[in-house]
Amino acid sequence: MKIPAAGRGVSIVALSGPITGVVTLGGNPLTVSNAAGTFAGAIGRTGGLTISAGTETLSGANGYSGTTTISSGATLAL
Repeated sequence: MKIPAAGRGVSIVALSGPITGVVTLGGNPLTVSNAAGTFAGAIGRTGGLTISAGTETLSGANGYSGTTTISSGATLAL
């Protein structure tokens, strides 16, 4: 999934996938609104990641440099 460097961020319900998965943030944030999975791939570039609700597990090599926001009641497991 590629989120363009210009414009706005993207909101998805859940994020999951194998080690071959790649999320390219560009300079925009990715919001996961109801996390319920494991993403084993890589998240990269300068955008941020927000977990709004649920539990998301990131088990891959993530090199994004933006802000990570975990809302009250949400969980991010590494």
